[in-house]
Amino acid sequence: MRLSNSAKLWRYLGLGICAAPLISSCFYAAGYRISSIFCPLRHWFGLICPSCGMTRSFVALVRGDWRQAIDYHLFGPLLFICLGVILAHGIWELKSGCHQQAFYLKWLTNPHLQTAIALAFSGYYLLRLNSIILTTAL
Repeated sequence: MRLSNSAKLWRYLGLGICAAPLISSCFYAAGYRISSIFCPLRHWFGLICPSCGMTRSFVALVRGDWRQAIDYHLFGPLLFICLGVILAHGIWELKSGCHQQAFYLKWLTNPHLQTAIALAFSGYYLLRLNSIILTTAL
């Protein structure tokens, strides 16, 4: 099935969204910094956000340090791989001009899997908050 013009636009938007963190991680790993970027939740309330450590995790992955990436954020490597797969799939579809079926599309669009990942991510965030609260209370 050929991609319509609106489908192509959506693919380009998706490519931009998926490529931005991957490319910026490469620049960050090379030493480039944007000093004006900060986490509003941590800045204003002193709490880590659910994605706190994700950038450091991505940078560790770019450097090839999987263990450090997991230490920074458990879901960093998973998200990095998912973004890479989505990016590759989008490029594949745009290059071929047709919608491409792949086994992982059923996984990415499965609402039960999405719910399970959201619950696991939320649970991980609550555990991180709890450990920070316990260490600061001591």
